[in-house]
Amino acid sequence: MKIPNLKNNFSQSFLDTTLIEQRLGIKTFSSVARWYLEEICDIIIKKAVDKAREKHPDFLIGDSHVHTYHSDGRKSVKYCVNVAEKRGLDFILITDHLGPFYPIEQLIKSITDQRIIVENDNKKIKLLPAVEISSIKGHVQAFFPQEYYSEQYFSKLEKLRYWESLDTKGPSLKEIFKSINDIGGKIIIPHPDAMGILKPKKRYGVCPELIKEYKDSINAIEQYNSMNPDSMNLEYDITKLGGSDSHLNFDIGSCFSAVENKGDLFDSISYGKTYAYAPVFFSKHNKKLLNKAIWTYMTISKKLNPNVYFD
Repeated sequence: MKIPNLKNNFSQSFLDTTLIEQRLGIKTFSSVARWYLEEICDIIIKKAVDKAREKHPDFLIGDSHVHTYHSDGRKSVKYCVNVAEKRGLDFILITDHLGPFYPIEQLIKSITDQRIIVENDNKKIKLLPAVEISSIKGHVQAFFPQEYYSEQYFSKLEKLRYWESLDTKGPSLKEIFKSINDIGGKIIIPHPDAMGILKPKKRYGVCPELIKEYKDSINAIEQYNSMNPDSMNLEYDITKLGGSDSHLNFDIGSCFSAVENKGDLFDSISYGKTYAYAPVFFSKHNKKLLNKAIWTYMTISKKLNPNVYFD
């Protein structure tokens, strides 16, 4: 398939939701939009992954920030794993949300689905239990050793239960960091200093001042995040990762990392050298168009299902 020119008139009109609804109808557009974006991503991401592998042949290449329908993603764990494998990734971290709209029970379902793949499917791709937690100061990711897929460890994850109702204020960063460390996890700061796409006044990323304050507690930080490209401009003396922050799941691998292979994935991400990548499609030149495409698809999704919630 030839990669469409993102600057041409078709692509511009493709992002005009009023025109789309008039000509195609909302449901038809949803299907066409998904196919269009997924096909482009298949080509560009696979090419970028192959190029990174040539540069770092002994490293593991993966996406450390993916969501499924167990929180605000659109597709299943198995679907996400299949897409990642098709694009040549060695690992993904499925970081479904834990917050006021997403209880611990949903996280356990996500981890259980991952465990089924780890134990039964003949997949080369590696997985680790992981989560993205909402705090009053921004989101925090945690990842855990592979043995946390065993049910005997689920009780430890209960220590991350912060919300009993929507009226709960939510935990502080200090509380979250302590809970993660207490149960043997490692900490990643996703999309640092980012504000929302659909809710521009809502803070999703931990601000630079707090990152500096808690620097010794943070194991890694997202240098590249395709949902929040502005985070590329932030510099921190902390291990760098690339994560797609994939919610719609056609964009898995749109940002990724090459991680020094230390045998065990948990140790590799925790202690190995890392290099973060953002394929050219998600460069500064194209980020406005990409965000418009994602925003359009989210808008259409909410029209098709008013109950859908993007965190």
